[in-house]
Amino acid sequence: MRKKVNAKNPQGVKYSEANLADGSIVYAHKIDKSQEEWKGIRFYFLGCEGDDEEEMVFVKRKNGTGFTKFFRHRPGYIKTRNEPDRYLHNYSELRIKQRFDDSNEFLIEYYEEEICPNYKTCKLAKIIDCKASGKARKKTINLRDMYDTCTPEKSEDKYIADLLLTNSKDDTIPPLFLEIYVTHKCSKEKINSGYKIIEISVSKKEDAECDIIENMGDVVNSYNFLSYANQILPPPIWFHGFVRDSSFYDYIQFAFFYLIANGDGSYRGECKQVNCLEVNTSSIPEYERCLYRPLSDISCADLYELGIAKAYIEKYNVRDCSICTKRNQCKDRGMIDISLGCFLFEVDINHVRNIIDSRDTRWIDLR
Repeated sequence: MRKKVNAKNPQGVKYSEANLADGSIVYAHKIDKSQEEWKGIRFYFLGCEGDDEEEMVFVKRKNGTGFTKFFRHRPGYIKTRNEPDRYLHNYSELRIKQRFDDSNEFLIEYYEEEICPNYKTCKLAKIIDCKASGKARKKTINLRDMYDTCTPEKSEDKYIADLLLTNSKDDTIPPLFLEIYVTHKCSKEKINSGYKIIEISVSKKEDAECDIIENMGDVVNSYNFLSYANQILPPPIWFHGFVRDSSFYDYIQFAFFYLIANGDGSYRGECKQVNCLEVNTSSIPEYERCLYRPLSDISCADLYELGIAKAYIEKYNVRDCSICTKRNQCKDRGMIDISLGCFLFEVDINHVRNIIDSRDTRWIDLR
């Protein structure tokens, strides 16, 4: 039995929505009592369809040149202590259910961490500032792809969900709880139950219309509310029990330069494009020195030139067209193996120094 207290003129409270006997929401401004379809229809306080004690009256009152339409309780109704909160909670519950039922899309967004499967053993991770682990990004899911049923006040094990999403065709898909937080947060016991729970804080009816995007909790280190300038400020939303490790990862594309000994005291350079996964899984040639750069920073051609220039400065015996004074005029550039002998080869030392001065030239060792 719901505890009640006397209230002065409780039936004077006006509501813009009510429930029909089938649980659907009806809006006062859309009702025209002169229409046959509304004759004999009963209205109920939100979330209380079929309860005679919660039956409401439709009122159409003249207001200047127009009319005001609303619902109110019948005379003699005894108002509950938390009437406004109960109304807001029930409205939000029903409105979110309506949004789910009426569309093939019910999108949610939450944060997950990109975890590279090779992070712990990666040859590059300790050399570069790798962001492959602990990088948060938003993941978007259409819940209608997983669930086809949204039931209010439905129990699962010993827990009652405000809205329980289930798949009627596949019971191997775990249910999801949608919890409406008006005055009482979700209990720690329910949060730790292992179920996926989305907890939405509601302080006004408009909150039930907002996109369901995670913006609270430990995973959200900082949330930029300024991005919502000139928009409705979103309500606080928590995601509990969601898997945060992402199996998806965009491997970084690199240009790699290798300085390789020819066996006769001279050296040659090689440069190729690889991603960080290939660096860890493919064989690396026997090299004397190695340079890397993300392809977003430098092309393979430019890194090759940098590697040759750095090798020359460090007294390696390299003969390469890229550092020759005649590099822009020679018709044979790239057509012959210059290390075998080229009578026209002459190092452009100013060009070499300019290359070195303009870029970081740290050798790395991946062996």
